[in-house]
Amino acid sequence: MALGKEEKQPEYYNKTQQVRANQMVESLKS
Repeated sequence: MALGKEEKQPEYYNKTQQVRANQMVESLKS
């Protein structure tokens, strides 16, 4: 299930997704 996958994923993976989200927001702003 999704929760199980999230728990197994390393922290750096979540950070990478956050960075991607931030880049998307910045690109939309500019």
